[in-house]
Amino acid sequence: LDKFEARRMNGTCDGVADDFGPTVEFCCTDINDTVTVVFRAYDCHGNYNDCMVQVFVEDKIKPTCNAPANVTVSCEAFDPSLWAYGTATSQDNCCLDTITESRNYNLFDTLCNKGTITRTFRAFDCAGNSTQCTQRVFVTYEQDYFIKFPNDVIVTVCDGTGMYGEPTFFGKDCELMGVSFEDEVFTVVPDACMKIERTWTIINWC
Repeated sequence: LDKFEARRMNGTCDGVADDFGPTVEFCCTDINDTVTVVFRAYDCHGNYNDCMVQVFVEDKIKPTCNAPANVTVSCEAFDPSLWAYGTATSQDNCCLDTITESRNYNLFDTLCNKGTITRTFRAFDCAGNSTQCTQRVFVTYEQDYFIKFPNDVIVTVCDGTGMYGEPTFFGKDCELMGVSFEDEVFTVVPDACMKIERTWTIINWC
């Protein structure tokens, strides 16, 4: 034997008559289909003989998956939808089907918006092959809030309604605040029917 050559029986992918050669081209449209290939063997004197081979074409090449870069953001600027941090892109040799996304919040505090979120993207091609890639979103906690407590107040009606103002919070985007108060009432005071001393308790759960 001298050499082997082959060609498609039904022409090239573009429908042009195929010539014998060392390789055979298969197309994306051939996937999950059977293509007839003419296989030719030559001896040292140039004599040859042909036989037919049935080739079942499968797509074994996985698509690419390119995740957006990891990102670090402060809790104040954090976007809970995560769309601000990009999405994955993908390419395939034949046909790209879809890209899915799942999110892991195991290392993230959803009440205080701090920690790490892992986004896992998976790209699928039309043949069912898939590849995954990940992005991590690091959300940093910054404690920079302050509180303005209500001023002392003098009321002219001794109705004891207790509506004397409440604390005002500033810069509390990263906080989960709990507020309560306790009153101590003095009924014997000069020039007044009563005096209320209100003690505020603030708990930052973050």
